[in-house]
Amino acid sequence: MNTTIAHNPIHRFYFLDILRGAASFAILIWHYQHFFFDNTERRPDFDRAVQPGYVILKPLYEYGELAVYLFFILSGFVFFFMYSDDIARRSVSLKTFASNRFSRLYPLHLLTLLLTCGLQFGHHRLFGSFFVYKYNDLKHFILQLGFMSFWGLQDGHSFNGPVWSVSVEVLLYAIFFLFCRFIPSRPKFLVIMSLLGLAIGGIHLGAGILCFFVGGLLHWLFKHQCGISGADFSKNRLPAFALCLAGIAFYPSTFIRSGHLKIFLACISILPATVYFLAWLQFRLPNRGKSWAIIGDMTYASYLLHFPLQIIFHTLFVLYGLFNPINGGTLVTFIVSTYGLSYLTYRGFELPVKNFLRSRLR
Repeated sequence: MNTTIAHNPIHRFYFLDILRGAASFAILIWHYQHFFFDNTERRPDFDRAVQPGYVILKPLYEYGELAVYLFFILSGFVFFFMYSDDIARRSVSLKTFASNRFSRLYPLHLLTLLLTCGLQFGHHRLFGSFFVYKYNDLKHFILQLGFMSFWGLQDGHSFNGPVWSVSVEVLLYAIFFLFCRFIPSRPKFLVIMSLLGLAIGGIHLGAGILCFFVGGLLHWLFKHQCGISGADFSKNRLPAFALCLAGIAFYPSTFIRSGHLKIFLACISILPATVYFLAWLQFRLPNRGKSWAIIGDMTYASYLLHFPLQIIFHTLFVLYGLFNPINGGTLVTFIVSTYGLSYLTYRGFELPVKNFLRSRLR
């Protein structure tokens, strides 16, 4: 089947913005366990069931970490959809691509890194220990400054620990650009890159590569099924399918041995299926969901701000007994504070700084 439709009705995947917001909420719930750490160690007798609203939020308390891999799949899908053809045609240069990513990601990263640095050392001065993440030294500060906090040079999580996935994603952007510039974005090559992620293994860089290029595969399938692309998908279907089967048959042992089989299964099943369904729904309803765009816009801020807020909440609890983490009111206050601050940060800092930098970096 070779279908060509010049007009692409989709300018933004608003339904995926909603999914991105749901993923950020899952991360907030998953990281609520930080309140049950003794400084940098989780209490050995910690029971997830004591966390507020456990009966309702159990899936997120138990499996919320999977939202990180959903972010990787979303990024792969959206970036391949929006950029792959333009990068291949060289209508988007490395300078343009890099400056757009820098202006979007780095200003808030730098701000929250400095904020977390101050809060971590303040916590250390008050209590003699850092909070949750202990590798807060010059080496790891430099790695954080360069967005390299989880490129394999680290001793462990440091400063604003959740930013590890953003660090991996920055590396994925570089791989993505080189891939699109020099390798045809055909399914068999996307599958090979996914298998490379499986070969690397682990739940950080390897899983990130796997998920990002699974997102790329979804983009190919989506364009073909919806008739948006002129690419002939059918010629690549058989080798891609064979390679995918080979990878699924051979590599899960790595995840089984490391105890992360659930991550592997989620990365190749329910997470990409959810992304694909919502993308298809957007294609069917191209103008629906615009009012939800802000949810996607502020997820980055919520991801970077929630841990500094946790340090503040924890400090107030230890010093003054405020915000007992077992109470449901603390959970609600934490979530509302995170999203309220994220909205203000996006409107008052992220957006204007991004626009300023892009005007200067052209």
